[in-house]
Amino acid sequence: MSLTAKEVRERGDRLRALAEELKGKPCEWGVDDCSMLPARWVSEITGKAFDWPDYSSKEEAVEQIEAWGGLINIWNHVAAKIGIKVRVGVPEIGDVGIIQTVQGPVGGIFLPGQVIMRRAEMGVRIHGVPSSTVRRVEGEVREIPLLLRVWQV
Repeated sequence: MSLTAKEVRERGDRLRALAEELKGKPCEWGVDDCSMLPARWVSEITGKAFDWPDYSSKEEAVEQIEAWGGLINIWNHVAAKIGIKVRVGVPEIGDVGIIQTVQGPVGGIFLPGQVIMRRAEMGVRIHGVPSSTVRRVEGEVREIPLLLRVWQV
């Protein structure tokens, strides 16, 4: 499903407003962190409640992620319950996904041009997200995926 030009503009306006709303605001775990922000976005766009495991601190979030066997597993479960599907191909504006960062996997909302907006400890961060990078790991050259999973919204 491709978005119309009008839908792209509307999503762009809503995402700019969301980034502005969070500017200078500290992250609140279980409310607007790197998973709850995209979950809130999905709920607003689809009109469907997002049933996410409860937590209220970074430590509790890490416990949930470990209990589920990873952030992708939680997202797969919750996304399936509300009927959003994994996107094959290039993310569109407003899709949600998980990227690999130096801190580990984090969730975010895609902007045009394979760029993602994610929640930071303070405000939001914007990252360009190529599908992978090549790095030397343990003496061996490996291709490391940076774009871990995308759901179509």
